[in-house]
Amino acid sequence: GTGTGPLAVLYPGTQSTVGGGLSAPWDMAVDAGRNIFIVDYNNNLVQKVPPTDLACATSCTTVGSGLNNPAGVAVDGAGNVYIADSQNGRVLKETLSGGSYIQSTAVGSLISLYGVAVDSSGNIVVADYEDGRVQVFDPTGKFVSTFSLGSKTIIPSLAVSPDSKIYVANGGNISIFDESGNQQGTIKKESHYFDDIAFGGDGLLYGVTEDDTIDRFNSKGNINLEITNAFENVTGTSETIQHITSDGLGNIYVAGANNYLILKYSSAGKYINQFGGENKDPGQFAQGKFSR
Repeated sequence: GTGTGPLAVLYPGTQSTVGGGLSAPWDMAVDAGRNIFIVDYNNNLVQKVPPTDLACATSCTTVGSGLNNPAGVAVDGAGNVYIADSQNGRVLKETLSGGSYIQSTAVGSLISLYGVAVDSSGNIVVADYEDGRVQVFDPTGKFVSTFSLGSKTIIPSLAVSPDSKIYVANGGNISIFDESGNQQGTIKKESHYFDDIAFGGDGLLYGVTEDDTIDRFNSKGNINLEITNAFENVTGTSETIQHITSDGLGNIYVAGANNYLILKYSSAGKYINQFGGENKDPGQFAQGKFSR
């Protein structure tokens, strides 16, 4: 359904210190300080992982509360965090204030919520996974526009470019729209479906496909880096549910829900390390998984 405006409910102190157990690492986002926000779909939380403590030994925290199968996360230029709280049908805004977060509902009454992104003006873009619809809301949660890729289209992911174009993963293609829904172009790969797409802190578009391949695209939409068998080459096990992000240095992070891990690659495509590990309850990352 069409979202409503923000609810006048605030929850101070929604950041708490925890370890880093992962049950189903899902979407990710990186802020200007290279902190990584990791959605854990099954543990109903979002973890904030600093770049200096990827193993979550001392300084990882959770962001948000009352989540039910969160499926997406985005961060704006001010460091505010937006969470697609899928089973609760809402987008939460975690407003950064003095090093902690104040929680409010940015958009509510959503159906089949999956992906969330935010543009440079603070407009919130959401995807309905099952009915192929994209909706845009202003920073106050007021409905702006909607467009559809077709009622039978599955949208696994969307991203917003630095110039506020909306990129939508659509099978083996990425469709590009302005915020009024006018199509601006298409990036075609076609051989395999995209699991996830994201704009990194370097302003470039990244994608990961169902065949365990990472792609980085230049400004013209051409692939300028490809990493094949990203999980299988490291863990010996292929991955079928993956999400991707990149920081301002061009480091690439890819999450594997079935491997319970995050892999880190350099901007040149070289494997650096991994962190995470299976944990059905929030807790420390599994020993031996970091810098392996």
